[in-house]
Amino acid sequence: MSSAHQLDGVSQLQQAKAAATAKIEAARARRIIRLKQAKDEAKLDIDAYKQEREAGLKELELTLGQSNTDSDHKIGAFTRYEMSNMQLLYTQNKEAALATLLREVLTVTPSVHRNMSCPANG
Repeated sequence: MSSAHQLDGVSQLQQAKAAATAKIEAARARRIIRLKQAKDEAKLDIDAYKQEREAGLKELELTLGQSNTDSDHKIGAFTRYEMSNMQLLYTQNKEAALATLLREVLTVTPSVHRNMSCPANG
């Protein structure tokens, strides 16, 4: 009877082990499913956030793009204005500048450089 009782105990242990293994496998499967669901939800959240940020960025680009266009027009107008002023100043001062340049170039007064030693002095 003792040996039958031991066999009965061993079979109970094996059944308990099989039941525990089945529970562990079921828990692992549930955990894997939960992880996949969490990963999918996180991906959806990331995609939604990404779309939201891209929409905000596009809106900002449009706003700044219009501002840049206005700035480009203003800068272009200012540049044209300044170029016409420079052209006018060039035309007005060209003759006077040439006369001054020619006068300075053609008026030569010979002199000995101060670093040259004079034989009489030295």
